[in-house]
Amino acid sequence: MGSWSKDKQAAAGGILAMVLLIVGNFMYGSPPKFDADAAKVVSFYDGHHRSILVGMILTGLAIPFYVWFIAHLANMVGGAQGRAIGYGGLLVAACAATGDALTAAGSHAAHLGDSPTAIRLLWQLSSLSYSRLFWPGIAIAVPLAMYAAGGGLKMYVRWIAWIQIVVFFLGGIALKEAGFFSPDGGMAAIAFIVYFVGTGLFAFAMWQSAEAAAPAAAHSTA
Repeated sequence: MGSWSKDKQAAAGGILAMVLLIVGNFMYGSPPKFDADAAKVVSFYDGHHRSILVGMILTGLAIPFYVWFIAHLANMVGGAQGRAIGYGGLLVAACAATGDALTAAGSHAAHLGDSPTAIRLLWQLSSLSYSRLFWPGIAIAVPLAMYAAGGGLKMYVRWIAWIQIVVFFLGGIALKEAGFFSPDGGMAAIAFIVYFVGTGLFAFAMWQSAEAAAPAAAHSTA
């Protein structure tokens, strides 16, 4: 990596962050629904205690890589748009970290035999915390769409960003107690997939931009 520019290194960090998030969030199988009864939530937490904690370590490692990527992306965009991306990225990371903390707390509580009602509440709070990242995700997607429309990044970034804006809005308002529009229902699942894939493609676009900038910089100094 010594020959890579800082932007290319940060782009690679963004892709790695998405890989860690996918592995960390899906390694312990299918979790209970938002409206599941307390006994089912406790059984899930206790039965997957170790894999949940390993998953939380992986998603925790993803956060600094994600912040590193977002910081460089914000610097590349610059101005008010760049600041919106930077602040939005920090809020996304904060929502994810809060969800992780609540998930880990619920798993420990179930393993220690604490109140099933309290454990169910922790589960619901963790689901809500994760789903709140869709709103600051919009704060990233809007300026990215505008920046790409101006030729700052590959044009596919513009279209992916607009898809994220629409899907994140629908994921953000998914607050029903059960069903497709619950905080962990089908709409939220679609929004998370769009987040993982879209952010990975944003990182790839930044890699492409850094790669294109390197020959130009070399030519200007020749």
